Amino acid sequence: MQVAWRRQREYTILSVVDKVGAMSSGAELRPYLQEAFRAGSRNIALEFTKDSVLPSRFLPLLIDFAKRMSARNGTLAVIASSGQMLEMLRLFDCDGMLKAVRSTRELFAAGAML
Repeated sequence: MQVAWRRQREYTILSVVDKVGAMSSGAELRPYLQEAFRAGSRNIALEFTKDSVLPSRFLPLLIDFAKRMSARNGTLAVIASSGQMLEMLRLFDCDGMLKAVRSTRELFAAGAML
């Protein structure tokens, strides 16, 4: 899995270059999240390609990092243009710790409202 980093406003955005499929492993994504976390990023956003799907095995990883970011008074966000991926994220995020948005524009607009 290839992930490109960029800083945009108050976020470290990790853009997953490859399509994520049902058989993708969270273990591929974990090192990138850990590196951004260790670097002190207060807000991290994962950006998926429009044709990616969210494997259920990613959910524990995302919830774990959402909790870590929350403990740091930060945010873990997922940017997914796929309506199906957004629905799944919203359905399984019972505690409301994970921010799921369709685009970076929506992410920054939501941040401005806080």
